[in-house]
Amino acid sequence: MNYYEMSLEAMKKILDDAGEGRYSAFIGDCITDWKKKKNTDRLMKGFLKGGLFEGFSFRKSDFDSAEKEFWTVQCFSAMAAMTMQLARFEHSGQDITIEFMRRNFGHPAEVISGSKCSDCGKKELNMEDIDKYITTPVVAKAVVDGLESGRLIENLDEVISEKYDYLKSEREKALARAMNTNIPVSNERGALSVCKNCGGKNIVKCRFLKSLKTNTFVALSR
Repeated sequence: MNYYEMSLEAMKKILDDAGEGRYSAFIGDCITDWKKKKNTDRLMKGFLKGGLFEGFSFRKSDFDSAEKEFWTVQCFSAMAAMTMQLARFEHSGQDITIEFMRRNFGHPAEVISGSKCSDCGKKELNMEDIDKYITTPVVAKAVVDGLESGRLIENLDEVISEKYDYLKSEREKALARAMNTNIPVSNERGALSVCKNCGGKNIVKCRFLKSLKTNTFVALSR
């Protein structure tokens, strides 16, 4: 099985698990096209403007937790981008190597977003902020390592269920960096609405830059 076919199979599995039968069937047809004719046109059209996947989003009711919804969306988005790139390469007859994917698919984030109370100035991160910060390197590693080893579906399943070792280690590193910066991290997910310090409701976004010299974040605004 080549990388393109493996990627299609992984996309279909994610859609099946979320109960998205119509979209899963479409990817199933893309798999058939590839196996019978080595053709990628259906997939490429499906993700263009006016295609089946234009405006596609998962339903919140498909998931039993906000974490599972988050990681499903992140994994599917990454697989859609990867599979479309592979389709273009297959269409043009170009080879794509694991080394190429490792160099070009997914770069670590340098900035993490959090919340700030405009009344008292208190800044805070939550677990969704942490997960957004680590998403790109975690999913990129799961995908590229999975394509190389033939464990793509298994890797993505582990990410979605939060059992992937690299996800755990990246979370721990991000949490340690926040702790070293004295930024509190709540277990909540979603936008902060009320300041835990003063009770104010004037909450705005703030950003922190990853320091290259120390294991800390640096506030990008006062």
